[in-house]
Amino acid sequence: MIHPLGLPEIRARVAAYLDIRDAINCACVSKDWNSTFIEHVWSHISLEVPSHLPTIQQIQAHSSHIRTISLRSVLPDDYYLLDNLHRLHSLQVAHRHGGMELNLAFLGKLIENHSSSLEQFELSGRMSHVPHSIFNALGTCRHLKSIVLHNLILTLEDLQVFLINCANIGRRNGGTENRHDNDDDLQRSGHGGLSSLVLDAVRISRYDSDDVSTLPRLPNLEYLTITESPGMLVNGLTTYFTHCPNVKLFHWTEAIRLEVANWVEQIESGMWSDLTFLDFVGQGFGDNELFRMIENLRLPLEKLRAESTSFGRDSFKSLISLERHYTNLRELNLSGCWDVTSGMIQQIMTKMPLLESLSADYLCVTDVLDASNMDRNSEDNGQEWICKNIRTLRLCINLGGEFDPSSQEYDERQRHVYRRLSNLELIEILEVGRSFLDRNRRDSVQRMDSRPNSGLEYLLSLKRLKSFSCDPNEYLTMRDIELRIGE
Repeated sequence: MIHPLGLPEIRARVAAYLDIRDAINCACVSKDWNSTFIEHVWSHISLEVPSHLPTIQQIQAHSSHIRTISLRSVLPDDYYLLDNLHRLHSLQVAHRHGGMELNLAFLGKLIENHSSSLEQFELSGRMSHVPHSIFNALGTCRHLKSIVLHNLILTLEDLQVFLINCANIGRRNGGTENRHDNDDDLQRSGHGGLSSLVLDAVRISRYDSDDVSTLPRLPNLEYLTITESPGMLVNGLTTYFTHCPNVKLFHWTEAIRLEVANWVEQIESGMWSDLTFLDFVGQGFGDNELFRMIENLRLPLEKLRAESTSFGRDSFKSLISLERHYTNLRELNLSGCWDVTSGMIQQIMTKMPLLESLSADYLCVTDVLDASNMDRNSEDNGQEWICKNIRTLRLCINLGGEFDPSSQEYDERQRHVYRRLSNLELIEILEVGRSFLDRNRRDSVQRMDSRPNSGLEYLLSLKRLKSFSCDPNEYLTMRDIELRIGE
């Protein structure tokens, strides 16, 4: 009988959970094991420490295994001339300002050499000038889907060159430029184009809203993230992104709150009709603005992250009253939203059947259970949670302060909650004692506990549970729960 580790497909699965050192040790076991684990060892190479760089010959010998390269060190020019890494799909570049700086002038050549395979590119580092050769090289890529720029300073000219080349991604075939008359032709032709753009702490200097009309369209862009970018606090940002009509996800932080009103008006007018994912952070987003955006989305909302916003009565009413939204929502994050009540969270869990992830501040047990029917033999007190697909639940369940923690009534109340949680059969991450910022609520919270007689044993039926916590400083695995119950 063949041992499971004798099968290459099993070893490949095991390799995915190993760090590099363990994978190297496994590769030394036998010739068969080497052929499996060596691919994992070389799938990602990090060129960070000059004294520990793999040689050019070693890299070329394992070129068929390399999928990701990280550059974080000054390199000899030969490394920028690497070629024939046919499976290279991700290039991550960190430029160290004031230290050993990368030779960015040669980086464009490395990108061009792998323009047929690159799918992801990331450039970070406080730089006041990015060589245009890098942006031009990105424009030669055929399958590039994602670009992340972090902590850069760009002039208007830099931005124009960058976006022009973003628009060119996917237009070239076999090294020759294959231009289409318009962007609609490009989409019909089957070419990919850039679908995800992250501008993280990117500052645009000397920027004027009148220049927006000169910037190219990005018709294939679906995921847009703008975070902590104070240089983008200018009129015209929203106007530009109307040139990207097919966006499905917006992620914003309050750093660009001056554009919120314009953004809401664009959504109300029918712009970005494919939006299904809103990710907003910060008090720049008011309850009324969130209400208007949710109300006017053309497609069902699948994910909503409104952490630390003013999400409250109006936006909740819109979310919970529109069937196209509450019957399709899969992810909801309302952490840090002080206007969200426990009753709202209870309604969410009783009205959203497809919900897979929920994060919020607190849920009071009196909203969960019917206090007039606290029969210890009753399996279902209060309105039933219908979110049977939920995988992740993060909040604080408050048992209330009207009962002494040493009393039988208190224990019964806690056991009822554990019994209710045990009905969430697909749950993997369960946190019911998380900390939150609202001091008035936080100081009055009576958290659940994990004593053996608390009802903890109900969680043993949750076969997919990976992590449980009723204390912000303690996380239990299923094995920990079994041991605690056996004490």
